[in-house]
Amino acid sequence: MVRRLAKAIREASGNGAEAKLKRAQLRHRLLTQLPDRLSGGKLSRAYRAMEVEVREWTVAAPGWPTAFDGLRIGQVTDLHAGELITPEHAAGIVARLRGRGVDMVVCTGDVTDLDPDHAVEPLNMLGSLEAPMGSYLVLGNHDALQSAEAVASAARRAGVKVLRNQSISLRRRNATLRVGGVEWAETVSSCAKTVDLAAAEPHGRPDLLLAHNPKAFRRAVQLGVPLTLSGHTHGGQLALRRQEPTFPRRAAWRRLHAGPYVDGGSHLYVSSGAGSWFPMRVNRPPEVVVLTVRKG
Repeated sequence: MVRRLAKAIREASGNGAEAKLKRAQLRHRLLTQLPDRLSGGKLSRAYRAMEVEVREWTVAAPGWPTAFDGLRIGQVTDLHAGELITPEHAAGIVARLRGRGVDMVVCTGDVTDLDPDHAVEPLNMLGSLEAPMGSYLVLGNHDALQSAEAVASAARRAGVKVLRNQSISLRRRNATLRVGGVEWAETVSSCAKTVDLAAAEPHGRPDLLLAHNPKAFRRAVQLGVPLTLSGHTHGGQLALRRQEPTFPRRAAWRRLHAGPYVDGGSHLYVSSGAGSWFPMRVNRPPEVVVLTVRKG
């Protein structure tokens, strides 16, 4: 076993797509399968039994378009559908947004953990939710491990609009809401490049930016984007104490970890997500989010 593990580690070295996939598979064996088997399946059963919170949050952004004051956005992120969070369970989590009176539904990435086929069921649920202004997806780093295009195609078949470094314009009462979405990028500088692509003409700077990596918020602030929604961090999954957000924290010099942040007139919400890549959460319960956006 030690030799097999050493060989797997050697094969997982490098920065190419194949090496990244092998590292993710190795991580899955070490941090998901092994602890769960040692516990006789108790960890995964306990994880799937956790209550998924529906967190309500109100954002007051001065640059938000007046005609869209009071817009309600349902956000789900980091489902990681696969062995730990089954596709059926992930679809049930998405369904928690049903009946919440949302105008728009967004998924900020990592629908699947490893296999693109596991994204199909939760994406079908996402596309079936009643949301007058549509359902939208940006891809996360796990979505791209095997085939980003396979996940994107499953989303399109489900009626979910995939935003890949681009923006679209939505209309209401002769007013426009610009919604931008960016591909997964790892660093602040690479995130900035994707945000610039989404902010290019003909639609221009987004009013709402969807980005799996919250590091994209740094460039969004510079462009004056009123609201950015992200995931990726899982809130760390483990925390010494539970923290309920009561007001947005200032983003400057902070790690953008979980919950609401503000920098000038730009707001960010980093959801702790609903899934996991190891079978444990402490003081970071899985969540889906309903945001009400006001002209503040």
